[in-house]
Amino acid sequence: MYYALIIQLFAIIFFLIVGQFDNFSFMIDNHWIVTDKGPFSNIIFQLFFMTSAIIDMFFCGVLCWQNQRINLSQTWHLVPVSSSKLYLGNLISSLLECAYIFIVQMASIFLIGWIAVKTMTDTIEISIVKGYFSFNFSTIIQSLLMLVLLVLGIFLFVDFCNFFGSVIAETLPVKNTKILRWIIMLVLAIIGIYLFYQANINFEKYYYKLVIAKPNIGPNFITYTIGESNLEIFIEDIILAILDWIMINKYFEPKN
Repeated sequence: MYYALIIQLFAIIFFLIVGQFDNFSFMIDNHWIVTDKGPFSNIIFQLFFMTSAIIDMFFCGVLCWQNQRINLSQTWHLVPVSSSKLYLGNLISSLLECAYIFIVQMASIFLIGWIAVKTMTDTIEISIVKGYFSFNFSTIIQSLLMLVLLVLGIFLFVDFCNFFGSVIAETLPVKNTKILRWIIMLVLAIIGIYLFYQANINFEKYYYKLVIAKPNIGPNFITYTIGESNLEIFIEDIILAILDWIMINKYFEPKN
């Protein structure tokens, strides 16, 4: 996991070098950083904040790829544990790796942000940095829960596409099953994203109707909160987890 943090460090250094040639105007015009005013620590803070999301997506993708190698490996399935326990352990270890890199990034962001605020004299610049941390405790907890559920959902969905694609490819009389499996996974990914989008719309409509039905609450005061989003993602994660558990126990037991 350390390679992801090293890549992020090199990315920040690269953007700093590029930004020196045009006074960061390119990054400002593309909204990569807010402004070039203020101390150097402010620019580092904004670049670290920006690159964290990109590195996290890259790291999550690498973990998904590693998970599939383990989940479909017959060597790993020869370990004297059930397929479901092996899959669960693999999933938990991936979540812990994501949590570790996230904690390191957040600690760095808070430290650099604190240094940036301490060295600033411009009121506008101070408000920009403080705006990144202007959340109440409840919002932070719900946002972290949403992040965990989203990452878990990504792992479960990638596993579902891989398991289902492998099952279909192995049942068809085709020699090159690897290409067929990737095609099936691509189709499943497109269908899954579409179904997730439709489920999100339908859930919002259902929630709005419930709120409107309450007395003394008009449609102008309806708020689709993070809590309802978390409930929706949690339900989708449960469905994917059940499907993955069924497939890995039925189709991916060790071959004698």
